[in-house]
Amino acid sequence: ITTLVPYICQFLSTEDQRFLRQVADRLKKTLTFLPKEQHGFGICHADLVLSNVRMKKDGIVTLFDFGETQKIWRSFEVAVFFWSLQHRFEEEVQAPWNAFLEGYRSVRNLPENLDEQLPIMLILRQISFLGGNAATLPLRLGTEPFESQNSFFPKAVEQLRLYVEQAGQLLLGD
Repeated sequence: ITTLVPYICQFLSTEDQRFLRQVADRLKKTLTFLPKEQHGFGICHADLVLSNVRMKKDGIVTLFDFGETQKIWRSFEVAVFFWSLQHRFEEEVQAPWNAFLEGYRSVRNLPENLDEQLPIMLILRQISFLGGNAATLPLRLGTEPFESQNSFFPKAVEQLRLYVEQAGQLLLGD
């Protein structure tokens, strides 16, 4: 996480840079306390968003785009999908979320404390997302449509602030 911060900071105001550094430090500390036992940690898709999932009419689900696959908490994988649902359906998240959890449970165990880990993993997802965009932005400008960096990064940091607020005391302080 902390390796992504310099890439992101070049696009942020001084206040947002300070906030990001503080959150990244707190997140790093919090993640050191999360268990890495086999059922809750392992090789995950790590980019399980709606655009990487297809379902045929017969109900067969296919996952693709395994370019982000890594060894990480399963709660991160689940949080990425939750984020994707929030941004696609906004207020109508509960039914598809419940269906996803039911399907996921049929293949893998979910962490017992998923409700506690979810806000932390949304923070991790947001910082990872910002870092990936900031690190590759110089290469992508002019080659693909991209919302102005002057509005993209502040909006994404505002979302990060909401996730931090939702996490509350779950995100360890100093």
